[in-house]
Amino acid sequence: MRDKIHYSVKSALENDGWEIKKDPFLIKLKDVTVQVDLEAEKFFEVEKAGKRILVEIKSLEKTSILYEFYGAYGQYDFYRKWVNDHQSGHVLFMAISSIVYERIRRINDLMDWIVENKVNLIIVNLEHEIIEQWIQY
Repeated sequence: MRDKIHYSVKSALENDGWEIKKDPFLIKLKDVTVQVDLEAEKFFEVEKAGKRILVEIKSLEKTSILYEFYGAYGQYDFYRKWVNDHQSGHVLFMAISSIVYERIRRINDLMDWIVENKVNLIIVNLEHEIIEQWIQY
């Protein structure tokens, strides 16, 4: 099931010059298939190279942002292990809204935890469908 901010995040990536390759991106394991929300690619002329990303989209809008982030991180970490184990060339990101990011920033312990655990974030302005910030560790 798609997150309610899925299409706004997808549009923000496209507006930033990313080409959506797969929606969703399937990861086939031995006994099950799981889905990362998006695979996107962008060519950088200066570097003469492309970059491929996987994006897990999370609205995190319920009352307890800490509890929701805890669940989202478990999913993110599972996908990150697959990316690392398979040397797929992708960089994994979690996309959240700028409003949610401001809520997260007010929780020092959570921000410290995000930094310590190197959770890459895409911060999206949903109203204007633009990427406000990339945070990559």
